[in-house]
Amino acid sequence: MKIYIACFFLLIVFISSCNEVERTQLSEFQEMINNGEIPEHLQGLENLKIWSPDSKPSFSLRFIEHGYFGSSTEVHVTVSGNGAIGVDNEGRVFIADRESFSVHAFQSDGGYITSIGRRGRGPGEFLSMGNLKIDSKNIYVYDSLQLRIIIFSLESLSHTQSVDLNPQNWRHIEELRTKGPTDYYPVNGGNFLIKFANSILEIESSKGENNSFSYYLVNQRGEIISDLILNQEGRPHEFISFQNNRFSVTLPYMGEPLIELSHEGSIFSANSHLFFIKKYSPGGDYSEAFFLSLRKNHFAQRGFN
Repeated sequence: MKIYIACFFLLIVFISSCNEVERTQLSEFQEMINNGEIPEHLQGLENLKIWSPDSKPSFSLRFIEHGYFGSSTEVHVTVSGNGAIGVDNEGRVFIADRESFSVHAFQSDGGYITSIGRRGRGPGEFLSMGNLKIDSKNIYVYDSLQLRIIIFSLESLSHTQSVDLNPQNWRHIEELRTKGPTDYYPVNGGNFLIKFANSILEIESSKGENNSFSYYLVNQRGEIISDLILNQEGRPHEFISFQNNRFSVTLPYMGEPLIELSHEGSIFSANSHLFFIKKYSPGGDYSEAFFLSLRKNHFAQRGFN
């Protein structure tokens, strides 16, 4: 399962790197890549492995239809958004249903097992459902409205614990005073790598200057137990006005910050606009990087008319 996750992470980078929109010309940065050159800011980077577009892949990926989940008369499943599906080591499939505020469990052949969780403020209940994640022992779901990671046992499929992410626990950290938790990654020892991001209002008021992701280790009491592990440039936003309302818009070509953890706790960081992946130790120390000089094809909207 870990191999599939790693492959999927690389595939996301590859697919997203191919997205382009109408522009009058390619940037100088992209022209360097298209000409087979290494971007200047990557030159001199230690332990950089460079793959050419002609490199022979170690393996290939194929998507094969396995079956249907949630189509039985026992349960109707509504899947919305990324991060809503997880698979455990036994092949069981867990789907976060953000309409019914529950997690549906299925056998690997699609047979319905049970549903856990419901809407509410009590133990094992949700007011919102973020990303669902699974390790060898537990199912995790983040409730952003309650600032809570809700944990269910894979063995009993019952609620065992909730981790409250109380902002008072990090008010002493200057850079987190304008940030809040938006995602999480279970790590060895029962702790979590938490992603903190600026609010949309902060990003707009600073004209994009304050827009980054900060990662810290947090224990099961919701306390920060590390210095800054990693910092990422945030997702670019465009702000538009419509009928006296302001909206934030993110578009595929703007780039999507990506992060993934290995089973051993190594951290892989990337951005969808460039096939460049950096690897860090669990403590945030840089170890190596991978770069593929992948050419992007430029096309305009008129090509679809």
